[in-house]
Amino acid sequence: MGQVEITLTFDDEKLSSYEDSYLAALWHAVQASPAPHGGRPAGEVVELIGREIISRWLRGTPPQLWNHQGQAQSPPQFPVNGSQQSWPEAVGLPVEPAG
Repeated sequence: MGQVEITLTFDDEKLSSYEDSYLAALWHAVQASPAPHGGRPAGEVVELIGREIISRWLRGTPPQLWNHQGQAQSPPQFPVNGSQQSWPEAVGLPVEPAG
């Protein structure tokens, strides 16, 4: 067997309808294509495929809510001249007493 050429045909407007495994195969195939680096058509297609893959991943990844809340935290402390000071104190800003 000599040289073999394989052509993939797909509709870039129907990426959301393709199964995950097929979409991943398309991404790899387009990345491996002999198109010149920086070629606009190949770059646009691989970007569309990549965005579809990322959006699917994000849909299945719930956000971590309430991990960090400013009001529930005491101000961070910074070592200054051997003592711990809050950020405003460490940079010389006036600090009003709590309460």
